[in-house]
Amino acid sequence: MKLLLVHFSDLFYGSGTAVIYRRLLNLLPEDLHIHHYISTWRSDSSDKIAEQYQTHLQITPHFASFKPVRDLYGRISRRWNGNKADLRIPGLLDARHIKGLIKKLKPDVIWWSGDYLPISTYALAAIPQNYFQDRRFVFSLYDPPGFWNPGRWSFDKQFQTALTRADAIDVIGTNMSKLVREFGYKDEVVIVNDYVNHKLTPKPSIEGKFRIVMAGQIYGGEQLQQLIDQIEEAFSERSIEVHWFGNSENLKVAKQVNWKGVQLVERGTLLRDELPSAIQAFDAGYLNFSSARETFATYSVPTKLITYLEAGLPVLYHAPEDSETHMLNLEFRFGINLTESRDLKAVCENRIQFQEGGESLIRKQYEKDMLREKLLKHLQLG
Repeated sequence: MKLLLVHFSDLFYGSGTAVIYRRLLNLLPEDLHIHHYISTWRSDSSDKIAEQYQTHLQITPHFASFKPVRDLYGRISRRWNGNKADLRIPGLLDARHIKGLIKKLKPDVIWWSGDYLPISTYALAAIPQNYFQDRRFVFSLYDPPGFWNPGRWSFDKQFQTALTRADAIDVIGTNMSKLVREFGYKDEVVIVNDYVNHKLTPKPSIEGKFRIVMAGQIYGGEQLQQLIDQIEEAFSERSIEVHWFGNSENLKVAKQVNWKGVQLVERGTLLRDELPSAIQAFDAGYLNFSSARETFATYSVPTKLITYLEAGLPVLYHAPEDSETHMLNLEFRFGINLTESRDLKAVCENRIQFQEGGESLIRKQYEKDMLREKLLKHLQLG
């Protein structure tokens, strides 16, 4: 059998969504032939990326390779439209390539990503319905509405086309599932996300220090400044370190805040599989949600949350009451919402209870074998 994933960036791009797809694809049968269409609007073709696919995924990438067109269009669009780019043109170019790939591969399953939603849905709506007949068509919606920047034109009609065509939809959490229902979708909605490979035995923290790990993107300096102020107040008698795992681009926000007596330690990038064992001896993990994108925290269930839980860390976060992360924490008690509490010393005093809460959440939603069974049924591969 063949599966074609249509996701518009490469799976090593650095986003949480790329991490989810990369890990979920590794759960699928070894005899399944997996192909990935990659729009050059988000990722450039390179031998290095192609080699990563073969080394880590055993997946065949298909790069659109119209970078010169993209660069020219980008310059024209910025000049004439500012931030309101006409996203129909990238979608139409992608549609042409995807149609050719479907004809060539004849996949049994098409798994279509809703990330970069305007481009994704413009491309989907431009492909005739007959291309999707006699094969399973699954639509994914992982990015929350705060990322649905429509550009110059509305894509409501194209989005409804995606919902109409889908045999099933997968999302990353309960709130997103409810949102899809609000758009009128009545068929199958499956919740999938990252998973835990195996439970790690937490290592004791270092005496005399309080160390927090941050991984991935930093969305807002205001929340980060609040974190620094709060941990300095709570642990003034200790040496305080925040260890950052990610690329230098994401550190621009971090370097704009006042770190006071807190030491920022840059650790570079690690693959998702490598991170849990590298952070076992930390005191807590921190989640940073975007305050600029109002609905981001409401619908997001970050892969970082699952990574921290796998490492046995209590989780610190700033998030509103209606956020999915906060609602999960109310049920399982794996950490502290710093928007509501300044009692950071509870991280150390109640560490075992927080670890037990995290383990309960893992057993219910993020166990590897359970997710594999759900995914195979969802894609109708077993």
